[in-house]
Amino acid sequence: MGKTDVLFIKQRIRRGPAIESSIEDYIEKAFRVHPGINFQCYELGEKIRIAEDRVTAGGQVTQQSIARARYEQTELCLGYIRQQAPENLFLLNGYLLWHFDQQFYEKLRPLVRKISAWQLDDPYYVDMSLPFLHLLDTIFTVDTITLPLYERYELNAHWLPLACAPEVHRSINDLDEKYRSDVCFIGVPFKGSKRVRTIDAIAGKLTVCNSRIIGATDKENWTGVLANADQLSGSLMDEFVTVEEACLYYNGAAINLNLHKDSYGHAWDRNAHRLPARSPCERTFAIAGCGGFQIMDNDRPDLAQLFTTNEDIVTFKDPADLAAKIDYYLAHDDERQQMARSLQRNVHIGHSYAARANRIVELAFDTSA
Repeated sequence: MGKTDVLFIKQRIRRGPAIESSIEDYIEKAFRVHPGINFQCYELGEKIRIAEDRVTAGGQVTQQSIARARYEQTELCLGYIRQQAPENLFLLNGYLLWHFDQQFYEKLRPLVRKISAWQLDDPYYVDMSLPFLHLLDTIFTVDTITLPLYERYELNAHWLPLACAPEVHRSINDLDEKYRSDVCFIGVPFKGSKRVRTIDAIAGKLTVCNSRIIGATDKENWTGVLANADQLSGSLMDEFVTVEEACLYYNGAAINLNLHKDSYGHAWDRNAHRLPARSPCERTFAIAGCGGFQIMDNDRPDLAQLFTTNEDIVTFKDPADLAAKIDYYLAHDDERQQMARSLQRNVHIGHSYAARANRIVELAFDTSA
């Protein structure tokens, strides 16, 4: 096996607990030790942050001055790529670069042999990728629902689900009491969403046990979107948590709820095709990697391609079913813990970001020379 050059553009995408930027770190770590590639990393996101801070420190900040600082950094990035001339370029998502410079991919195309991207926000942000899809060679998607769309662009398209990082998503025994609960959910509170309606519907159940409902955006919080917020006030935590702190809550919960966000119709909706998501979210793998037990909505049919439903991961069909399963699994500690341990072994071996990185190398980069 020969080695091929790979340049990874890190964008440091940050929303909520900065899941994407964490995944960039996990992928970088796996690529650096892969025997089949000569790896380079360009920290574009960090360079943009420094440039934005410089503009801010200089005063008279405008949208135009911030946009110019970002554009100048993308031009410097292109200059670096032109100088290094890597065979392959890889990035997570691609719409941020296009947003900063709508000609970025046209300029990039003649500089590298292959451009590959892993789309982490499918199908929620799929619209934002359409303008530059024709300039990519290989695309990985976290959701099978977008594969037919990408194939229409004659892309080399593959399903690559999200994963866990065993060095981060792991069992933690020495926990502060504040992280312990009977039932826990960490997620964004989208007003009017199915997840909000589900929490409202089981409010009576959540108030009679030790529960945590955690999450917020700069526009919405759980207190503001729940009809039963007063009843649940002792359970609500309207705040962001980091990836690392989320792991503490996952470890400390007897039951972690895994409620997927709606495919469209919310504040982060860039899905004009109204593609219904089919594949499980990142939370699925993070909870499992921590050795946490989870009960998931049954809205993601691709779960069955990854795990054995109701043997690896318990699902529910409606709020009444969820309430009944909360009662059952709180009363059956041994069964719950055995399922969680088995699933943790499964994801640490077969669903790690290192395993995903190996798949990217296999399918996108030519290491056969």
